[in-house]
Amino acid sequence: MPASLSWPQTAVRLHELLQRATPRIKIVALIGSHTVVTDQEVREAVYQRLAEYRHLPGPLRAAKQQELYAAELRRIIERELLLADMQARLKKAGKLSAMEEIRDYAEKTADRALHQIRKAYGTESDEEFLNILRAQGLTLQIVRRQLIRQIMADEYARTLLKDRVRTPGFAEIRAYYEAHPDEFRTEDQVQWQHIFFSFARYPSEAAARQHAEQVRQLALQGVDFATLVQQHDQGLAAGNGGWGIGHRRGQIQPADLENVVWSLRPGEISEVITTSSGCHLLKVVERKYAGIRPFDGKLQDEIREKLLRHNRESEYSRLIAELWRTGGVQVVASPP
Repeated sequence: MPASLSWPQTAVRLHELLQRATPRIKIVALIGSHTVVTDQEVREAVYQRLAEYRHLPGPLRAAKQQELYAAELRRIIERELLLADMQARLKKAGKLSAMEEIRDYAEKTADRALHQIRKAYGTESDEEFLNILRAQGLTLQIVRRQLIRQIMADEYARTLLKDRVRTPGFAEIRAYYEAHPDEFRTEDQVQWQHIFFSFARYPSEAAARQHAEQVRQLALQGVDFATLVQQHDQGLAAGNGGWGIGHRRGQIQPADLENVVWSLRPGEISEVITTSSGCHLLKVVERKYAGIRPFDGKLQDEIREKLLRHNRESEYSRLIAELWRTGGVQVVASPP
């Protein structure tokens, strides 16, 4: 090839020649002067997200695969930009040995992750694990490489962002709370326990009600209600951990119990309720009332974490935009 061609021009020319020769390796992007991204790596990243498209019909599946291909190509480019920047900074500081330390940490972390994946599959041999990967269109070499390089890039990004991400203060948290009341609006919710006494199990309705009254007295005396459910329930609650069905208005089952459930306070036990099929005994364990959540410590922590996550994502986007602008990125093939 002509000596006057730059590295990107050479790589593009090589890509064109390989395309004509039906190559086994297809280059889809160039980063800087030394890094290439191959079609196989991007495809294997997409295959790892099979759950997101395998249920879709033909055209929708193809469209989703193309969308994921573009997303994974961008993620891999971002990863390589971070790694290139890390190497350049360490080289300038005369600390390239730190790169090997980071790689060593990433390799050990990746191998632990692969061990857990293999364990989850229940494979007994290396060949069996490799066959499982092959069945999904994956290769161990590329999966391991992806893990290692992503761990390295994530660690580097975390280090860069550590001092750049601003932690929101109390005034900012309070301002967010006051500006977004709908975000903290809650519906009526209830957790309740239920014991059902079926008329079909007793010689008379009076006998069923008598039994229900006896159980109610035990509950009032402090006997654990969940234990009473397991001992006496003749409906669905005993098989559902003792819990009644439905947590929001309009969801309570049987519907005949709706008004009673919402009338009880936490810890309160109902009277015996008679319906067409039997008797019922209820206890409300927890109740959340409709309205705006109070600005307590728990909610402040949630808002702080949300704002911190937003700040982190914003700083990461700025960092990647700068690296993309200066990193010599060239996409040389469109998604399939």
